[in-house]
Amino acid sequence: MYQLGARFQELESEISNIKQQEVAADGAKRVHLKQVDDLTEKLKETENKNKILITELKQREATQEGLFSVASKSFDTISRYQTSLLELTKSAPITPEQLSQQMENIVGLINKDEDDIKNLLPRITSLDSELSFAGRRQRIVQDNLDYRKLVKECDSISAKLKEIEKQVGGTEEDYRRYERELQKFNQDKVKLCSDRDRLLGNIEVFRQQCKALELKLKSENYRNIDSRYRKKSVEFETTNIAVHDLGIYYDALDQALQSYHSRKLNEINKIIKELWQVIYKGQDIEIIQLESGIDATAGKATKSYNYRVVMKKGNVVLDMRGRCSAGQRVLASIVIRLALAETFCLNCGILALDEPTTNLDEANKQGLAVALARIICARKRQQNFQLICITHDEEFVRAMKEQLSQNSEFSTPEFYFRVSREEDDEGDGKYFSKIERISWDDM
Repeated sequence: MYQLGARFQELESEISNIKQQEVAADGAKRVHLKQVDDLTEKLKETENKNKILITELKQREATQEGLFSVASKSFDTISRYQTSLLELTKSAPITPEQLSQQMENIVGLINKDEDDIKNLLPRITSLDSELSFAGRRQRIVQDNLDYRKLVKECDSISAKLKEIEKQVGGTEEDYRRYERELQKFNQDKVKLCSDRDRLLGNIEVFRQQCKALELKLKSENYRNIDSRYRKKSVEFETTNIAVHDLGIYYDALDQALQSYHSRKLNEINKIIKELWQVIYKGQDIEIIQLESGIDATAGKATKSYNYRVVMKKGNVVLDMRGRCSAGQRVLASIVIRLALAETFCLNCGILALDEPTTNLDEANKQGLAVALARIICARKRQQNFQLICITHDEEFVRAMKEQLSQNSEFSTPEFYFRVSREEDDEGDGKYFSKIERISWDDM
């Protein structure tokens, strides 16, 4: 199967090459056929002229050879004359008249030969030109013969292509599909070669980096790097384990704190409800309570809560901020502080109130007095309990006295203290504070 595939690829490659050669050959063939038609007529004329020229050339060559032979014979004759002249001069004395006569004869022969040579030179030049023209004609004829040979080769290639197509079989559409697949394969080959070259370049870069890293590992900074890495790995893993355990501890602590927070908030709201129902005499607010929510902008490590005071009437719950009077705000503040003290300050025996009746009407003042009296009676057995109330409202103090006097099990205070400011006797505009202890019964 692999051999058939390889053979098929070879045949496709040959088909592609042959088709490319066929296209090129067809183009050249069309151009050359036109040239052949033109050159064939010229060739016939040229062949006829060439035959005539060859005949004339042969005749001229024979004539030139004859002239050259005559010139050679003349040169030989002159040479014989010179030789004879030399012999005569050596053998017998010649008179000046004889020598002059011989010289004249020789000069005449030489002049005759020179005239013959001058007459032959133009003819020789003409024959050389005709020989050069005949050479160009011969090259044209040779080019024509080469072209005819090339046409025969194109016809042979076309016949071979048709034979291969007959062996392979298939329609023209199959050939086009094969050509498209071959083009796709060639593109994939180019892409793969590009990827290969790129990867080879990357490999070379990595090799250089490896060499640089090997040299770096041999430096002082990376000596005993294995043991140092092992040690740091152990430290890293133990740190991760510790962080994981701390995360578990944090989650457990957070859940415990949330549970404690929820439980204490319920206790605070219970006390607030009781105090509010005792103190507040209005009908618009049944109860108030604290609500909390986690701050969404805070992170896990800095979790915080937002608190708000709400008032409830029936099933309607509204924020007190911006919806209540000044007296309601003061009363809510006192109630919330009392509830916080009851919840978180059981061992703290001091409860201090500064102007608790500010902005309160008479009914709410009476309710506050009742609530404070109940708190005092509830903590009467606590040895370190003290209530410190600072106020300008004597009616509120009398109300507390009345509420405390109603409880027979509770002994009322003996004294209360009045603080006042008086001017100095000298009348210089200076004042001083005066504290008076007044009996509780004199109130």
